Order: sequence, then structure tokens, then C-alpha cells
Amino acid sequence: RYRYPFLETNGIVSVEDNRVGPLYKHVSPPALAPRLSSIGIPEKDIIFQTLELKCKWVARVLSGKELLPTEEEMMASIQEYYQQMENNGMPKALNSSSAF
Repeated sequence: RYRYPFLETNGIVSVEDNRVGPLYKHVSPPALAPRLSSIGIPEKDIIFQTLELKCKWVARVLSGKELLPTEEEMMASIQEYYQQMENNGMPKALNSSSAF
């Protein structure tokens, strides 16, 4: 079970049924992006290539080489992903090896 008692986000990030979110691209909560980013936590499988790509993406965002969409656009993307998971009968906790 994921639990982060040291992380105070005033409800911006939550854990529900072991799903940590909402996270844009499974990395950052839209309201705190890119100031707060997470690149993977232990799961059954850790795909190092995926984590490396996420690290490079966050570095590009932090350096200003890539811009994030608006907070509203990020939330819409997250909600679309959650809806697809629900439509496909997938559990909430499926976070592709890169939760918060």
C-alpha cells in the first residue's frame, strides 16, 4: 500500500485504492507540476527504460525546453485515462510502474 505521511499536499495528491493521483503522465500532480515530480516507485516490474524516459522528460520541462499544458488540460488528460481504465475494467492501482 502506498502511503506518504511526510508529503503535505493539502489534498492535491491522494491515494485511493492504492492509486496515487491525479498525476499527469504518471509523474506530476497538475496543480504542482513541475515543482513536484516523481519518477517511479517499486512495483512488481520496474521498466528502467520507461523511468529513464520520464527522467529526461522532467528534465526538459524543468529546463524550459518543453512546456506543460495548462492545469485544466492536464486534468482532462488524467480523467480521460482514468475513464479508459474504468471502461476496460482495469483496477485503479494500475500506474505503469511510475506512481508518486
